[in-house]
Amino acid sequence: MTMSPIGPIKALIVHHTATTETLTAQRLYDMHVRDRGWSHIGYHYLVEWPGEVRYCRPVHRMGAHARGHNRGTLALAIAGDNTVPGREWTPRQIQAGQRVIDAFQLLYPGLPVLGHREVADTLCPGVDLKEVFVLGGS
Repeated sequence: MTMSPIGPIKALIVHHTATTETLTAQRLYDMHVRDRGWSHIGYHYLVEWPGEVRYCRPVHRMGAHARGHNRGTLALAIAGDNTVPGREWTPRQIQAGQRVIDAFQLLYPGLPVLGHREVADTLCPGVDLKEVFVLGGS
């Protein structure tokens, strides 16, 4: 476990956004801040389509992404919905997601990478992460 301003980092939690794969960080900001009244996007990083990585919530601030598991976790969301045919992650999104995972595992050696469904009663991210990504710290 590595310390950060939000406490010891225990895991990186990966999400899909349960939207179309074309969701942008600006639209996500509107959904979370304007529509829900949050202080910021709930995720720390978003992979947009077709694979652009966007920095969202500062990593020194606790996320709002997995009720009961926000403290000490970082959040990576990938636009799309792996439970709906035609909205699945694209190969470029998966490559970009892998780069984010790799970077966090370099910063936090041994960092577990979990799907949202591993900490909550949800289908998110709609895939078994071990079948999609190389997870060195899990």
